[in-house]
This record gives sequence, structure tokens and C-alpha cells, in this order.
Amino acid sequence: MKRFQSKLFYVYGLLLSGSLSILHCTDDKRPKDPLTVISDRYQKYCSSCHGGDGSLSINGAVKLKYSLLSLEERFLVISNGRNAMTGFTGILDSLERVELAAYTMKFNDADGN
Repeated sequence: MKRFQSKLFYVYGLLLSGSLSILHCTDDKRPKDPLTVISDRYQKYCSSCHGGDGSLSINGAVKLKYSLLSLEERFLVISNGRNAMTGFTGILDSLERVELAAYTMKFNDADGN
């Protein structure tokens, strides 16, 4: 019984001292907003050729701002690549690719088109 009490006091002391990481959950450790995660992913993998707003065309990349591709078609291009663009099947999982495809749809609406 004394052993249990000493362990209990030890854990209680840790809690009071704030030593447990669960009590020190800072903003840096909290999960990001899903839209921020997708936006960051677009910036990492796509913006160097398509631009931050979808209006850039580097290495023959399509200007996403004017693309008429459906969500499904965009998913296939992101997955398998097209022309000089590499496919991302081995880099991103299917959900991440769908999210990127959906994210690029917003560029068509940037000017109300």
C-alpha cells in the first residue's frame, strides 16, 4: 500500500510541476487546421510550377486558374502526372491527392469565373 501511495504522490507531483507534456501542449504541437495543411502541401509540391494562385506556367505547367478539368480529372493528373509533371502516387496518399485536387478548384473561382 505504501508503494502505491508513493507512486501516486510521484505522479501527482509531476502533474503539479507541469512536467507531463500533455499539460504543455503549445500552439506548435497542436494539429494544424486542415485547410492550412492542404495549402502548405500545395505550396510544397505545386506552387513552383503552378504559382501560389494557380496563374503561373513554368515548364509547360497548366495555369490552374484557367483549367477546365473536373475534380476527378485533376485527381488523375496529380496521381499519374502529365507531360513534364511527375505523378504523386508514390509521394502522397489518395486522400492527400484528392484534397490537392479539390484545393486547386478554388483557383477557378478567384475571379468569379
